[in-house]
Amino acid sequence: MPADAPVLLIRVDASATIGLGHETRCRALAAAWAAAGGRVEVVTVGADLLARWDGAGTLMPAPAGSSADAAFTAAAARAAGAAWVVVDGYHFDATYRVALKADGPPLLVIDDEGRGGPYVADLILNQNPGAEVGWYADRPAGCGLLLGLDYALLRPEFVRTATKRPAPAHASKLLVSMGGADPHDLTGRVLAALPADPELEVRVAVGAVNPRFEALAALAARCAPRVTLEHPARDMVGLMAWADLAVVAAGSTCWELAAVGVPFAYAVAADNQRGIADFLVHQDAAVSLGWHVDATSAAIAPVLAALLADAPRRAELAGRLAHLVDGRGAARVAEAMRDPLALRPATTADARLLWGWANEPAVRANSFSSEPIPWEDHLAWLERRLADPASLLFVAQGANARPLGMVRFALGPEGRAEIGVSLEPGARGRGLGRRLILAGTAHLFATTGARQVDAYVKLANVGSREAFLRAGFEMCGTIAYAGHEAYHLVRRREESGA
Repeated sequence: MPADAPVLLIRVDASATIGLGHETRCRALAAAWAAAGGRVEVVTVGADLLARWDGAGTLMPAPAGSSADAAFTAAAARAAGAAWVVVDGYHFDATYRVALKADGPPLLVIDDEGRGGPYVADLILNQNPGAEVGWYADRPAGCGLLLGLDYALLRPEFVRTATKRPAPAHASKLLVSMGGADPHDLTGRVLAALPADPELEVRVAVGAVNPRFEALAALAARCAPRVTLEHPARDMVGLMAWADLAVVAAGSTCWELAAVGVPFAYAVAADNQRGIADFLVHQDAAVSLGWHVDATSAAIAPVLAALLADAPRRAELAGRLAHLVDGRGAARVAEAMRDPLALRPATTADARLLWGWANEPAVRANSFSSEPIPWEDHLAWLERRLADPASLLFVAQGANARPLGMVRFALGPEGRAEIGVSLEPGARGRGLGRRLILAGTAHLFATTGARQVDAYVKLANVGSREAFLRAGFEMCGTIAYAGHEAYHLVRRREESGA
């Protein structure tokens, strides 16, 4: 790798207390950064964790989350010439982030709950469904937001579209994965709840920091040969592809299973998993085993037995999961860091800018009305739009606040909104159309009650059609629109994790 490759410095920890979730998603982001030609270094408290990063980093000598930690991390970022610093962990509070950000490189904060403000950062990522713009109101101007499942940090092996998996009449391959630490011994409870079925084969992914490995090994030995332990589990995508059904904790593993297309039941092992659990219940995309206190072996056993025997229910769940994630979230986050794009509300001061874009020849050719737009008509249109509460109009900005494009929404009845997008001529050919559609749609779902976004594209406008498809819109066929035949594409709130 070139010596001048941009460096991403990641500050993250893992342990039996906090689990492996923070580190796992940071590894996914690291892989995406490296795939784009960058170099990654990690700063962490644990020597074991540093070894898992092949020594590409530094061992933290100070107490985690302390002012000395922040000073050491800032110094490491300067020494590495870091292009970005990433922090992921609940112990990196507002005071820590202020100290780290002072005179340092751009900072990405990975967050889950929106309760740790003020958020001094350049970019905030919350990959969880239901994340809201309002949670991060206390952030500096210019700080971007990446919210929802479009940005779920999955490792590169999960970059795939879930395929339709045949559902056997009776599931005989069960995967159990209760996280890196499993502090409540949910794994042991599931093993104790297994039905007496000699044909059932069970593979148990035991996390690297699970303190009960020896006890689980003894329990598996009593159930041999139908129960085997994977410790550490090096090929999770292979295990998931093998499984007919999984039982997991309600963390990021849920999105990995969705990417592969495996139906699952889940238990809520921590407070920060409640949002995921609520979303899955609302979408009826998985089966809940409840809060960890209630997920006893006696409670798990009948649910597990029913799912193993119910092929239609498993097929139904797999079908719903297939629309939730595409595995490309980490690449989208890395792209947003390397080539920033932020939205701001349009104002009348943007009138000349938007008028120039609207009258650009390629834009007029792809519009449903191809005649040039007179200045007076454009100005009246913009003033009406800005005064209309059912109209949202944003200008997209890149580095140094350079205007790159515009995205607008017209809110309609029944929770529907129509989208329109245009790019500055020099910004085309870089994939910015897809990113602008993604950012605008995420903002719409996070700030309004809209349930569905409709896009209408002229048949000749292949580039726009592909941008909407790559942004997760579904092709619904063609329709007569504004006197032309047009593609009708749709993105629904539940498919975005909003």
